[in-house]
Amino acid sequence: MPAHTPMPALGPTGLARLLELMRREAPGAQAQRSPPPTSPAAPGLTHHQIIVLAAPFVRMGLAVDLAASDRPGRRLNFRPVPGQTSGAAAEQGQAAGAIELTLELHSPSPGYFRLTRTARASDGLQATLWAEGTEPGELLARVQAVPPQQHFPTGGPFGMACSGRLATAEQSARQQGDARGFQLTQVTAHTDELALNLRWSSPASSRRASAELELQPHRDRSATPVVLPADLLAVLGWDWSMLYADNNGWQCRVRLRGSAARRGDDALRKLQRAAAHLARTLGEAPTRFHERLRAAR
Repeated sequence: MPAHTPMPALGPTGLARLLELMRREAPGAQAQRSPPPTSPAAPGLTHHQIIVLAAPFVRMGLAVDLAASDRPGRRLNFRPVPGQTSGAAAEQGQAAGAIELTLELHSPSPGYFRLTRTARASDGLQATLWAEGTEPGELLARVQAVPPQQHFPTGGPFGMACSGRLATAEQSARQQGDARGFQLTQVTAHTDELALNLRWSSPASSRRASAELELQPHRDRSATPVVLPADLLAVLGWDWSMLYADNNGWQCRVRLRGSAARRGDDALRKLQRAAAHLARTLGEAPTRFHERLRAAR
């Protein structure tokens, strides 16, 4: 009987090639294949390119902040400008409620841009709005079409800030979202005791999404230790998970419902309810939490 011919040894390169071939032949390999490697870093912005890119912004009265810009990183920043006053402050005629707006234009590769607007309210809340495309002037027009006050909804005893993105016209039509394509991706609220930050991704193929809620105390936890019950938010319903502590505060998972374009409304409602619940609970004696919510616990 002929002796079995041993398989030649594979070096590191040969072994990697064999594994790659096996992955290609395996069922579902196309879906599991890792994305292609990124292209080399694009060259930094030249002085001439900055002048061209800034032209539509300058025409709108915006000035480039060269000190804050990052030419090698292809980021062009503009000097802050005052926006309109935020909701409740505007109704009361308070100048202190003015919103400061800052724009950043990032071109990770030639011909492609991301414009980010940061809105800062006088109470410390901050929200962002971003859009991507190939024409900086068009991105500027789309971002400016979203009123700054939309970042700071009113109606509760605490401040709130809404961040999001502008979907393309095609994405907006497909997902039946806001006429401007505005989609929420993060909502922040401040109570007297805690800062709440709820953020999520929006996969269009799913009717549900899992969001992450972070709770951070305004004061230093090391100076005044605070202990929160694990079911502090779980008592609100099945969409809320137990709390767990981390280095900065606490976290929990929140289930959001609705389409990718609509689930931001669900997130806003849930955060408003959570903030009101926390403001009431933390303002009472600890025993009241158990007395009021005995059945839910």
